[in-house]
Amino acid sequence: MNTQADSSFRESDKKLYNLATNAEFLNGLEVAIQEGYDSLISIPELQKMIDKITYWYEFKYPEKEDSSKDILKMSRVMSKKQLLDVLTDKEIALLKSNYRSSDFGFKSVYENGRKVGMKEYLSIRVKCRENDPRYQKHAYFKIIVDPSTGIVEKDRDLTEYIGPYDVITIDEVLNLLEPYNEMLDLSILERCVFNHVCDLNLRDKILELISLSLIYSINTTVKKGHERARKFIYEFNKYFGLNLSCSSINETKKKYDEMIKKWHGMKPLNIDSCMTFKLDD
Repeated sequence: MNTQADSSFRESDKKLYNLATNAEFLNGLEVAIQEGYDSLISIPELQKMIDKITYWYEFKYPEKEDSSKDILKMSRVMSKKQLLDVLTDKEIALLKSNYRSSDFGFKSVYENGRKVGMKEYLSIRVKCRENDPRYQKHAYFKIIVDPSTGIVEKDRDLTEYIGPYDVITIDEVLNLLEPYNEMLDLSILERCVFNHVCDLNLRDKILELISLSLIYSINTTVKKGHERARKFIYEFNKYFGLNLSCSSINETKKKYDEMIKKWHGMKPLNIDSCMTFKLDD
């Protein structure tokens, strides 16, 4: 353990994972809210999420391989399901970051003529203004969306505006409908897409802060903190189908390596053979 280098490294910790003092994060979120973002989760809840997942990974990957057999046994069976069991509904919703709307429902799913389950859908209402030539035909039409993928179901009314389509997302539909903004009220559609973009940005930022929390944790060495952070990113990419990078981890590791050389002239930490994080096949 390079105590002197670890201590020096931690002096550079800006503690960005402590949200109450992270002015840049708080200001950015406040601006988004002022622009209309309907946040899924409060600041105190986000802080609990950061702390909870940090503690989870510190326990899952113990400090020493010679930890008690009971701890090692428990850590090896800590799964995605068990992690989800300790997270709140709001925390899970943020991790999934599905499209969302106040108007939603469920429909039956069939395979080979048999009902196999239920599937959620969003119903986005687009109102027609009186200057729309189609206004007399319908005062509004609905766009049915898969919340997990954003893919829009085929709809005859929608094709009157954007033409025929096979597979299209709600983001693409919004772009194609923008020229009709004077004839259509796109506010609900715009809110759905805007909230989704903000959810994704917020989720990715929180996960980045969790990785920093793991690295700078006083409960471990810097080397073990980097190892945990990489495993955390790898597993969350796998668990939730994400594509997060280790850019922040690589940046802090580089800073630490420079301090190691300064204090002891030692070689950098041999955590991975490649600095660029890659998922295993």
